[in-house]
Amino acid sequence: MQEMEEFQDYVYAIAPSPDFVQDGICFVGRKSGLFRWDARSQEWQNAYESLQLPDALVTPAVALSPAFSDDHTIYAGTSGGVLRSEDGGKSWVLGNMPKPPPVITVLLPSPNFAQDGLIFAGSMEDGVLRSPDRGTQWHRWNFGLVDLHVLTMAISPDFARDQTLWAGTDTGIFRSINGGRSWRPLNFPSELAPVLSLTVSPAYPTDETLFVGTEASGLYMSHDDGKSWQRVSPDLFPETVNTILVSSSSGGALHIAVATDDALYVSHDTGNTWHELELHLPEDEGISTVAAPSGVLPGALLLVGITNGQILQCAITSRT
Repeated sequence: MQEMEEFQDYVYAIAPSPDFVQDGICFVGRKSGLFRWDARSQEWQNAYESLQLPDALVTPAVALSPAFSDDHTIYAGTSGGVLRSEDGGKSWVLGNMPKPPPVITVLLPSPNFAQDGLIFAGSMEDGVLRSPDRGTQWHRWNFGLVDLHVLTMAISPDFARDQTLWAGTDTGIFRSINGGRSWRPLNFPSELAPVLSLTVSPAYPTDETLFVGTEASGLYMSHDDGKSWQRVSPDLFPETVNTILVSSSSGGALHIAVATDDALYVSHDTGNTWHELELHLPEDEGISTVAAPSGVLPGALLLVGITNGQILQCAITSRT
């Protein structure tokens, strides 16, 4: 494990470049703003420098275009709406959003972003917002979404065909099967909410597998598109699950990384067995978020955000 850098404020989001292994670039959303890490220069840079902001701009959400290596597009979800950069963070434009500007909690580009230009945002009090034009114009898409406090979102890997989205909220999970035009509650017990993390299997079109992390009730998995749920390893995940990352392999098993407040676990057999990764967290600090630049297969690298602002690098092991 290698410590990358220490900051003195909370890490909300880490967005690595799709080619992180080659270009070493990631963006970190923090309480104090957005920062860019370039492994070639071994430096952190203020990505908002060109804005010349008088005060820190809280940035809870960050997303890169799936074609970032070509289009250099990055989105920053802030306490005042969504900023877009098309030059890797050198300059920024604020999207045209409903007034007053919503506090953004999550950003979710379409898997087919290069073709459809769609990006979704979850917000603290304004539900789900959708932009059809790469983040220029934003509109609320909340029909049927009775809980507008959106904490997390997920999108089907086959979105171009099935148009399926999920939103995790204070009171449960909502699903849209028409690209966000309307929402219906999923069969997830409301007493287990709030939902902090929500991830779908890369093979969702065939295995219908969903994963949900809650604030105080642990980790849950569904193999039937959310019709029924089973709790996963309650001894390891008794309460808060703040991040779930999933990759698939040629053998069919799912590789899963799950972060609680104070530990990081991986499974290489679809959640049947788990082992803890060695992190050496600072005393009295916890995990705030995790990113997987190249998936969660054995040997891959995880970027771990810590509550005191540190970013740790941790290699995934395949044994206890």
